[in-house]
Amino acid sequence: MKKNRFRMPFIKLLLFAAAASAMLFLSSSVSAYDSGVPFHVIIKGDGGASYTVDARAENNNSYVFYLPSSVDTSKLTVLFTGRGAVEYDAKDYTDGDTFVLNAENGAVGVRYRGGTVILRVMTGSSIPSVFIGLDGGNEAFSAVCADKTHEEPGTLLMTNTDGKTIYDGILEKFKGHGYTSFIPSIDTSFKNSYNIKLGEKAELIDGAGKIKKWVLLSPRMYDASRDSTGLSQLMAFSTFTGLTAGRSFGISGEYVDLYVNGDYRGVYILCERMNDGGAIDVADLDEQVTGEGPLETVRGRGGADDEAIALGIREYSYNKGTTPRDKDTDITGGYVLEVMCDMYEGCGFVTKNGVYFSIKTPEFCSREMVKYIASLVQNFENALFSETGYNDEGHHYSEYADMTSLADMTLVYAFYGNFEFFRTSTYIYKNADGKRHDKLTFGPVWDFETPAEAYEGDGTFFGTWCGFTYFVPQQYAWAEMMWQHGGFMEIMRTENERMKAALDKVFTDTEDTVKTASASFAMSSARWYAAPLDGKAQRYIKSVKGRYDDWFGRLWGDGYMLSLSVKTEFGEDGDVTMTASSGGGDDISCDWFILDESDPTKYESYESGTPSITVPADGKIYFCRADGKNNAFCPNASGRVFSSETVTMTSDPIRAEIKAPETEPADSAPGPAGTTGGCGSSLDITIVFAAAAAAAVINKKHISKRRRKWSTAK
Repeated sequence: MKKNRFRMPFIKLLLFAAAASAMLFLSSSVSAYDSGVPFHVIIKGDGGASYTVDARAENNNSYVFYLPSSVDTSKLTVLFTGRGAVEYDAKDYTDGDTFVLNAENGAVGVRYRGGTVILRVMTGSSIPSVFIGLDGGNEAFSAVCADKTHEEPGTLLMTNTDGKTIYDGILEKFKGHGYTSFIPSIDTSFKNSYNIKLGEKAELIDGAGKIKKWVLLSPRMYDASRDSTGLSQLMAFSTFTGLTAGRSFGISGEYVDLYVNGDYRGVYILCERMNDGGAIDVADLDEQVTGEGPLETVRGRGGADDEAIALGIREYSYNKGTTPRDKDTDITGGYVLEVMCDMYEGCGFVTKNGVYFSIKTPEFCSREMVKYIASLVQNFENALFSETGYNDEGHHYSEYADMTSLADMTLVYAFYGNFEFFRTSTYIYKNADGKRHDKLTFGPVWDFETPAEAYEGDGTFFGTWCGFTYFVPQQYAWAEMMWQHGGFMEIMRTENERMKAALDKVFTDTEDTVKTASASFAMSSARWYAAPLDGKAQRYIKSVKGRYDDWFGRLWGDGYMLSLSVKTEFGEDGDVTMTASSGGGDDISCDWFILDESDPTKYESYESGTPSITVPADGKIYFCRADGKNNAFCPNASGRVFSSETVTMTSDPIRAEIKAPETEPADSAPGPAGTTGGCGSSLDITIVFAAAAAAAVINKKHISKRRRKWSTAK
């Protein structure tokens, strides 16, 4: 069942027309040559696999072969499928004959149709090659190019830089990829991106793990407003994966040369798909439900009987006919959500503050499933939009979400100026309760196409190249609130220091990648009659290095209100001294408050105009608020926070509470002042509510107790 679209449908873009492409022959699946050219190179791989690459006509007297680097050009097996005969090395060959061609000098002349025809050879870089043969040949490929939703089966062979087989097997699905980037065409003349699903799990990229769902991303070679080299994707993927260091799911990608039905399609980026079964590994709810059913939408505002609507969800859609396979189905995970702009596809929902989410996984959801995940997101949003960080149910935003993953995602999107931040291509996943990643977890990152020009002269935090993040309410809604929570910004500050080390490695690796891919860049540019990519790649790296210097030297430098954290010290007289820090090196003046434990959305004033306070260890909960220079300021920004040169932050709450020391073993070394274990004091301060594990467990029971198992209640 195809997913229906809600809200604004995508605008159909301009059709591009040109000459039809050629076809790939895989000996196991395709047996006809319908490319229209008379010359083809048959390449035999290890394990008996073979594939055929068609020549492309440069003019009436010249053909060019675009071949993998692993091919021996001194011994090319050429298949002739033209009319009449072709003469090479004093011998004639007719339709269906093969001959061995020595093209190590790059070009060879043959006699054909009464004249000399030049067969020219270009070879790629030491990067892998992907060969796709569709069962329906070029008609099938044309259908995929004309309609993004159209799927075709076939076979896929992937070889490494030495020509050794990585995968040789069934291609279950081949279809177009991209919401706005996919350009439907009446032939195969546009260089689109494609989704692929293998017949069985395979590790196409070292370290990615064995999965079925992959994507072939095409850099936009003709769009001046996008990075045409693909480095923006690869560098951002590597930065995020290096930054998260396995704490959350990263994403792998690499350059490949792509051939479809014998036609060389140029350099692509092979990477994991952004859903369950791809880059994200969560419990498979698709296997736990049955039935598709029509979509039904529930709309309303607070006060309704519907729990999700009562929390603030504006609307949600579900599959009316979807049911569990058994009564014990656990609907707490896994889910993969994608933020969408002013619409969602299939099952999805809209939050109180206007953020649109499509549920990518599972594909079909019952009403209870959508209510569950929508309510979880809305509870998080309600806490995020509270001054104290607590929602009306008394839970802190950190109890619902992995805030470090949100910081990592935000940093990478902002550093690379990704204008899709909370517009599209922003992902959140949640595993089943009790499993790893059972909070809302952000990432992996996706869809990086910002060109070198974007970094040259734009010194803003989020970037203004396409004018989205600072100016579209959905995109800055959550970010504005994040910037006001000093505890979260302290996580951002800490992760930013870690990102610096990740970027240092990325720069080194990227220089090597560009050198390695140089020949394939040239081959891809020649194939598509595009400007050479080497110079663009070097400019991109140089521009990102300039961004690096400005980012760490200025935007995260002294003088800004980078965070608001509180350190505590226990005095000899039993008092607690709390001291605030902005993370930017400057002294600050704070207002201090006492939190109302009966309703943590409320508070009362305690003391004003001081960076520190000394209070009795009486168990009360304190927090502070301070103003400072805003590192995300943009003069023309919409909204309230980023349009201001100053930002107001609120710290995480801290309980002034004496905690008894843990019992130490008898042979423990004594510490200062007669204490044991070197702790320096027999008393300690307990910091509370900042992502406390116990609170998170309590919260999960609270928000899931009526929905943990499948419920048929309306």
